[in-house]
Amino acid sequence: MSANFDKIQKDLLEFFEFVLETCESSKNGGCKIAALGLYNHGKSTLLNQLTGDYKCETFKVADKRETTVEKHVQSGGVEYVDTPGLNADDYDTKTALKAINASDLYLFVHNAKTGELSKPEVDFLKEVSKNLDAKEFLKACIFVLTKASQVTDKEVEGEKKRIVEQLRSKAIFGVDVPINIISVDSVSYAKGKLENKQLLAKKGNIDALKEMINLVVEEVDIEAKKQAEICAMADVLMADMAVCERELDAEKATLQDEYDSIKSEFDEAVARYHEIREEIRDLERRIERKQEKLYNL
Repeated sequence: MSANFDKIQKDLLEFFEFVLETCESSKNGGCKIAALGLYNHGKSTLLNQLTGDYKCETFKVADKRETTVEKHVQSGGVEYVDTPGLNADDYDTKTALKAINASDLYLFVHNAKTGELSKPEVDFLKEVSKNLDAKEFLKACIFVLTKASQVTDKEVEGEKKRIVEQLRSKAIFGVDVPINIISVDSVSYAKGKLENKQLLAKKGNIDALKEMINLVVEEVDIEAKKQAEICAMADVLMADMAVCERELDAEKATLQDEYDSIKSEFDEAVARYHEIREEIRDLERRIERKQEKLYNL
């Protein structure tokens, strides 16, 4: 029972934090975009380009693992969230799932050099499908294939097709809906911007991604989405609290039965005590009478 109460207390705290964040975001009039994906698939580099940091100093970039906690950066009325790599450990995966609940749009970043979605990516998206409405998630998510210049255009198009098939299959979401998917090359884009090479920057395709983000923002009713998420979280909390209430009632009934049983045994013991005490008194009186007779002899 205590474990359930602890969970509800934790969920309530997260719920109120989410409501406060949602109210703050609505007040600022912006949206929150979370970057999701495996470690070293290019999330941080991509976010640097979207925020106009072509030198990659805002979100740390390195061959070793840099992002161990969420990092939030405001740029152009948008709050970008960099999440830890999904394949680092369970905590990082849970952090990414939490970021989804707290965000409006999602960029699922996938390294184009690795082919179709890997098992860790599929497993993570399965968890997403268990917790969120598949159609709503896919409507608000853009699948971004990074490092596209390191594979051929034909290979990229083939990967896009296979990934779309994976996402629509019953193994993940099981819904036949449009999938927002695009290939980019953040390094080429950054180099083109820094060296003023327009064709190289265009090849990076980041500007096309920005346009796609704007289109998704227009299609997704962010305020309605936030309200729906709050209602869904509240429904889960109410259901959990109802379960706890039933468990409490059952435990109360059990304790009442135990109390009644103990009280009944106690009452019987008290009654027996009085009976024995009366028997002892009667015995004492009989002894006294016999003693009197002996004294009179």
